[in-house]
Amino acid sequence: MRVALAQINPTVGDVDGNTAKVAAWTEEARAGGAELVIFPELCIPGYPAEDLYLKPHFLAANQRAVERLAADLPPGITILVGFAEPAEGGGDYRHAHNSLAVLADGAVRAVYRKNRLPNYSVFDEQRYFIPGSEAASVEMGGEGMTTRVTRSGPSASAASIATRAESIPPEIPRPTWPKPFFST
Repeated sequence: MRVALAQINPTVGDVDGNTAKVAAWTEEARAGGAELVIFPELCIPGYPAEDLYLKPHFLAANQRAVERLAADLPPGITILVGFAEPAEGGGDYRHAHNSLAVLADGAVRAVYRKNRLPNYSVFDEQRYFIPGSEAASVEMGGEGMTTRVTRSGPSASAASIATRAESIPPEIPRPTWPKPFFST
């Protein structure tokens, strides 16, 4: 399986513009032979969109964008895209989940809701998001993919992909981050 990592630079609050970036990068990755394209966390709304996450119309725009991306997705490619998902029933004062959608074959195939929400330094996710409660596993052409978030910061693992031929070890080498930004 050929995987493309699309490290785009979304604009905070520009749902339509960010969705267009995702579509363009997906097409470029597909043209390059990718079968799976992985986009950043919250790339549809941009990060950090802060109080926009508390506005139901903004969350509805996120949901529509993800559904539109899925419907327009060409066959033979799967994308993982981060978005602010409206909470079923409206939630408490928070109205959203920090979610990852799996889009394939014209539909949203699975959604993972981040369950460990950081709340230190520049991160204020517990203010805006309702934590998820379940892991997500998706099979793609006989290859299993599990979304696994270990913790926020330098040792965070966004997704691990295992194939029949080879697997990515659980401890992937990570970049060294400056100590002042993260405490353990």
